[in-house]
Amino acid sequence: MSEVKINRLERWGIPFCDEMTDRDVQYLLQMPLFSKGMIDPENFNTRLPLAGILKNDSRLLNCKKGEIIIREGEWGNSAFFLLSGSVRVVVERAKNSIPPDLLGQPQRKRKSVLEVLKQCFNRSPEIEQRDLSAFAPQSSNANTKSARTYLHDFDQIVDCYNTTRVDAIDFFGEQSALGRLERTATVFADGDCEILEVRWQGIRDLMKKAPWLKTQIDMRFRAFGLYSFLKSSPYFEHLVDPGQASPLESERKNSLFQSILNDAELRTYGNYDKVDSFLSLVEHGTASNLAHEPLIAREEDYSEGVYVIRSGIARVSHRYNNGHRTISYLTPGHAFGVAEVVESWRDGKPAHLCHSLRAVGYVTAVFIPSAVFEQAVLEELFDRQVVKTSRSELQQSSKQQNSSQLDDGLMEFLVERRIVNGSATMVIDLDRCTRCDDCVRACAATHDQNPRFLRQGPIYDKYMIANACMHCADPVCMIQCPTGAIHRNSLAGEVIVNDLTCIGCGTCANNCPYDAIRMVQIRDSNGNLIYPTQTTIRLPDGTQEVRTLTPLHPEWQPIEKATKCDLCSDQITGPACQNACPHDALIRLDLESHETAAQWFNR
Repeated sequence: MSEVKINRLERWGIPFCDEMTDRDVQYLLQMPLFSKGMIDPENFNTRLPLAGILKNDSRLLNCKKGEIIIREGEWGNSAFFLLSGSVRVVVERAKNSIPPDLLGQPQRKRKSVLEVLKQCFNRSPEIEQRDLSAFAPQSSNANTKSARTYLHDFDQIVDCYNTTRVDAIDFFGEQSALGRLERTATVFADGDCEILEVRWQGIRDLMKKAPWLKTQIDMRFRAFGLYSFLKSSPYFEHLVDPGQASPLESERKNSLFQSILNDAELRTYGNYDKVDSFLSLVEHGTASNLAHEPLIAREEDYSEGVYVIRSGIARVSHRYNNGHRTISYLTPGHAFGVAEVVESWRDGKPAHLCHSLRAVGYVTAVFIPSAVFEQAVLEELFDRQVVKTSRSELQQSSKQQNSSQLDDGLMEFLVERRIVNGSATMVIDLDRCTRCDDCVRACAATHDQNPRFLRQGPIYDKYMIANACMHCADPVCMIQCPTGAIHRNSLAGEVIVNDLTCIGCGTCANNCPYDAIRMVQIRDSNGNLIYPTQTTIRLPDGTQEVRTLTPLHPEWQPIEKATKCDLCSDQITGPACQNACPHDALIRLDLESHETAAQWFNR
């Protein structure tokens, strides 16, 4: 076979917007955001200059009145700096938000029935074949010239829905971009405005060199993050949505909710930007894990309040002989310590914690002091004399509620290997599986004859967790991707890889604790391996230089791309592997849904 050559992609090989020019960058550098010391160009080095970040990781948006900028519920990969004008943020709870039909909600593009049939017959003759014309220089932003969506009746929507106005200079959307979370609010232009949109890799680099920006984001995270999270919690629903209450009663409940906001603390455990600890935790046993998992609350300590998990996964355990036994795991929205606060409130004396709580990797939790929780929740909803639960009943109730009846050994297995992080974990019942490989063939048929998972993995009893992307609730594979090639689908949140912007560095594959990402050598239509024509090296003075590669150069290696399960996001029937199993032996489980998982494991 002959050798095929193309340019190897670098960090900024494909810019966020190919319409950004040097003139645009100079215009931005004169804006108050960059010229008044907020983000100082002098703090950036020659390897990663501010001008380079602006040109390659951002784009300018000129929005008109009523234009929708972000939608609640979509997954965000960028933040927005308001340079001039103003925008409006919808601050109502989700059920009172603007209906999707008024927001022009885009629909997921799936293959038609004809396209599905064609993929079964138009089989590629080569493995990992790529169309070389697709690697021509382009923008990573597929929506640069897409049609814009406007609110049909701007004035009526402003009158009917609770919105707040944001003026220049301010920013928004950073919490979703950096936290790998859904957008919590809809934002639309209040009039003509100019906005700088920066993808999250650029925000990450700006925060490293701009202390002002990092401080502002941290402050806003604690202020607005608390509000948006707590207002959607079922524990405080009676305060946020008082229903038919009188104006005086509504004011009283609003005052109680404000007291929660004033006294609640947003606490973090573990390191957000590091994946080494997460990887090592998967590889070691219980004793080592407990020693390295940040302790949030200790068993037998006096209860001081309630912890509500905001992001990440937390382990609930209790002492057992000379070690600890995992009782359950908590995912976002679940609370720890409620039973003990109830007991203390009922008996009028301090209560000891029944279990310990530890962070699995990285966790953010909202801590609400006991006195505040008692006043705002317990005294509002319960009669102290009616609550007669004993400590043993509290422990048993907590265990049953949190574990959802999962076997203790299975629970330990899922938490130890961090499988509980998965929202679409591939679980195979080996007693039902006949090793027919229909699941693998179905996967290959929907991915141009390239299966995207391995039918192997860790086993507990009769269950195997296959090496397939679990589309984690907190995908650590995304953390260090230099180009953002691995990202969440903005509509449904699946973790997918943009083949065109992947530079083949292997960072995501190395960071995945579940061995679910494969680096593959790509070929052209004739089966020839594809090689790079040039590489970029860093000189001693910090500058970079592009050099041509020859077969004798150590970097003359076939170009690789990251591949993984995409949950068949473009298929009309969903995951092909699950649908193809003739014996109901395979399922894609969301382990955040304890009840659903327990029903399947205990069937």
